[in-house]
Amino acid sequence: LVLCLDHYCPWMFNAVGYFNYRYFCNFLWFVELAMIYGASMAYRPFINASSPQYRKQVMEYRKTGVWKHLYSYTPINTERMPISLAFMLCLAVGIAVACLGGFHLYLALTGQTTIEFHGNWVNKSRARKLGQKWRNPYDLGWKRNLQQIYGTKPFLLAFLIPSTREPDFLPLPLMGEEGKRKLLRKKRDRAEEQRPLTSNSVGDIV
Repeated sequence: LVLCLDHYCPWMFNAVGYFNYRYFCNFLWFVELAMIYGASMAYRPFINASSPQYRKQVMEYRKTGVWKHLYSYTPINTERMPISLAFMLCLAVGIAVACLGGFHLYLALTGQTTIEFHGNWVNKSRARKLGQKWRNPYDLGWKRNLQQIYGTKPFLLAFLIPSTREPDFLPLPLMGEEGKRKLLRKKRDRAEEQRPLTSNSVGDIV
């Protein structure tokens, strides 16, 4: 049994669900950043691989018999294929991952899994035919939906810093403290019990 099963990911060799969906999303974001970086680094040499500067280097090679980098960001003959392959590969994978990542960002903001998305699509179509409006019962608003995945810590810290912490909230549409996992509620109650009494708290008790 996999809670909140989204799909089986062959790249992670595991089912993606409640406990590891955050890692899958981070995997997509970091792959996309890597592809953007790779494509941006290879773009200028890729363009210059068929430029007049490259042809001048070819002419110089025919005169001297030695390949030389006469212009910056202009590859020589043996570098054209690797640079072209790197640019096209980063561009193709980047576009594909951007589409997949954008889809999962939409799912995260609307409180759905991939399986639920297809079921909700059918429910919306049926409700539309009946002249009714249908709402996803697991949608708690975009901010809380993200917290269901990344927790209540600052998003950038949860996104950039790897961690093994488990989700803060239950996989249920419960708002407020009721939606927090029992272990976290116990830690909060224990911290409140161990907190030293102040004058105000003593007055309240009396």
